[in-house]
Amino acid sequence: MSPSSNGDALFAEIKSALEAKQSVAAGTHGHESESMYAGTGVYADHAYTIFGVSEENGQKYVHLRNPWGEVEPSGNGPDDGNFKLEMATFQKLYSSLYVS
Repeated sequence: MSPSSNGDALFAEIKSALEAKQSVAAGTHGHESESMYAGTGVYADHAYTIFGVSEENGQKYVHLRNPWGEVEPSGNGPDDGNFKLEMATFQKLYSSLYVS
């Protein structure tokens, strides 16, 4: 399943994989899409670890970690590379999902 798939099904797939203790990661679009990442705190052509999902006030979130460990979208806590994105934003910024 790719991040452009149905948001509810994608959320369920990620949640299921994490509950099964599988490794989950997501990759962003390539350098040709770099302009869409301006000001987002997310890098083009980069992989991120997914370490959780949550639902808050009816909104679904994906919890990610930048392996470089220092940059994330603003307003997402300390500069430790950990952050969460609303599912719709995740689907826009990420092009691939890896589960192993």
